[in-house]
Amino acid sequence: MKRISLTLSIAIFASSWLLGQDEPATEPTEGTPSQPPVEQPGPKPFISDKPLVQTEIEAESLRAEITEEKGYLIGVGSVRMVATNLEITCNQIEVFTDVKDKDGNDTIGDISSINQIIATGNVRIVQDQRTATAGLAEVYPNEDFILLDKNPILYQGAITIDGTGAQLKIHRGNGRVEWIGDPNNKIHISAPPLKDLGFEKDEETIVPGTGPSSSEPDTSSDSESNDSEKSAEDSKKPKRGKNN
Repeated sequence: MKRISLTLSIAIFASSWLLGQDEPATEPTEGTPSQPPVEQPGPKPFISDKPLVQTEIEAESLRAEITEEKGYLIGVGSVRMVATNLEITCNQIEVFTDVKDKDGNDTIGDISSINQIIATGNVRIVQDQRTATAGLAEVYPNEDFILLDKNPILYQGAITIDGTGAQLKIHRGNGRVEWIGDPNNKIHISAPPLKDLGFEKDEETIVPGTGPSSSEPDTSSDSESNDSEKSAEDSKKPKRGKNN
């Protein structure tokens, strides 16, 4: 069966959100004086220097429908979605979009028009230096996180984190992840080994020696001298025979 490939006209949503790329600021016109940007409180947004990549979805079958308010796309069978710094493979993918905003303006093609992506079945997500697998993944572009469920596992370098029955939350624009478990579904981390920090046998010691203390006088030489003098005096004494 031939695979169907779809290039989304709203592709920029994944590229901008998943890398934390901000929307370009509106340049002032000739009649509008430029004003310095107002610095917002809180942490500064993450700005990526990676070039945007058109978002594409391919699957064995694709269906889409747009109503007056909502847009919906579903792809089934060997699904692959590629965007900037993101690759998702799964058995099925669903994309939910808004057609109109609260003021009635068209939103198709806008970054904020995508409100949810659901990937199910053998989900694998690849981002830069980390890879995650799960049975279910939910992407929330306007809420800045990806939620993985059904036995997620995260691989980052030599570190592996898994939680059977737990949930994994990947935050936007940074390396922060959050695991949500419970007493029956604990998180397990496998990391590189540490060196032995326990007891080791070596020649270095802080224990004082067993010989005489340095505070006590050393009488060993005097004893040897007395023994030698006594031996010399004994040799000078006359020897008595058995009859004397």
